[in-house]
Amino acid sequence: MVDIERIRSALAAGVAEWRNETEPDPAERYARTAAKLESLLREVSDPDDDAADRFELAEALYCIAGDFHGGQGCYLYRVGCIIGDDPIRFRPSPLGHGPDGDGARRIYRHFRARWKRDPGRATDFAERAAVVLAVLCADDADDADDADDAEGGDA
Repeated sequence: MVDIERIRSALAAGVAEWRNETEPDPAERYARTAAKLESLLREVSDPDDDAADRFELAEALYCIAGDFHGGQGCYLYRVGCIIGDDPIRFRPSPLGHGPDGDGARRIYRHFRARWKRDPGRATDFAERAAVVLAVLCADDADDADDADDAEGGDA
């Protein structure tokens, strides 16, 4: 899904600053979260369709943030805000109730089971998943910029 060096680079660039962590999670924790998300998605998705996986992850996180946040002061609430901003720009349907995609439903169920056991750890998982999604989408945007540069696009 995303390699640890890209995660390290994105963390150094501030991709997780919104979490306001006093002791920031190391890149390895984000990598483990990415691996878990990948295993959940790979059971139901096309291994060659990374864009669909990002959409499924965004959809699941939007539903998670909507159903489980503790108000505007809650960091999990920010997950929903982040997936609507650059570089992700996920725009869910206002009429949607729960995730539609198989991968999104699988991620959502995994999160809900964690929530019942330990809401704090579940919130951390969802926040790390949002950071992983931001890294994936930033990678995609960077790849598009590199292709534009190679073709002589705007600098």
